[in-house]
Amino acid sequence: VRAVVDDYTNVLSAAIELDAKITSAGLAYSQSYADLLTLATRQALAALDVTLAQNADGTWNSTDIKAIMKNLGSVGATSGVNAVDVMYAAFPIYLYLNPELGGYLLAPLLEDQQSGQYQLPYAAQNLGFAYPNATADGLNQQHQLGVEESANMILMTLAHAQNSGNGTLVSHHYTVLKSWADFLVQTALTPSNQLSADKQTLSSSNNTNVALKGILGIAAMGKISVYPGVKDDEGKYTSTAQSYISQWVSLTTASDNSHLLNHEWTDVQSVL
Repeated sequence: VRAVVDDYTNVLSAAIELDAKITSAGLAYSQSYADLLTLATRQALAALDVTLAQNADGTWNSTDIKAIMKNLGSVGATSGVNAVDVMYAAFPIYLYLNPELGGYLLAPLLEDQQSGQYQLPYAAQNLGFAYPNATADGLNQQHQLGVEESANMILMTLAHAQNSGNGTLVSHHYTVLKSWADFLVQTALTPSNQLSADKQTLSSSNNTNVALKGILGIAAMGKISVYPGVKDDEGKYTSTAQSYISQWVSLTTASDNSHLLNHEWTDVQSVL
């Protein structure tokens, strides 16, 4: 707060410039979209606390930066600190403003789940409910968003690496990302008893959106495998995703090819 007050003129100028840039980008589509973007930007940034670790001698460790997203109540499929599905919905604005913000949000989730304390084969929903503390209470509590959250984490990690040029998260957390991808290989094509962020009833084995999210996660893992140069994994996950998406199209398309049987088509060509 003191920094903003002391540098108020420059801060205000920068804020007005950013707002004008975002409004202009939105106006390329419509006034309503521009209004939505400017509002969403404020909400996405207001939800964040950026933290800096302190060394034992009291100095600041500028290499250990984290971001904590507030517990937003009942927003999304789950609430809690760094709720994964809420992060996923907000991730495009962080990539647009500064891709490293996405990395700061992902880091505490990845670190906690690569620790020996984590027992589940799929990604956690959040870092607990004790905001402003990210205590990860209930981290090992089983849930039915395994496909949704695992794919979300893999997709966000890939997006961060691609947009920031920083492969640190991938190299440090490849093991846990791979374990989630393997879970998706086992469950994504016909995900039963799974929830999604936009459908809060348990799925049958033919839930189009849940299956598609999982397939996208597998495809993203193929691209993640390029960073550490694990060629076998790159080929395995890429070919699996290609096989699954062909089956997905077959399973979800009406016999006369006129429409999908469940939910709408989503463009997957940018990932596959």
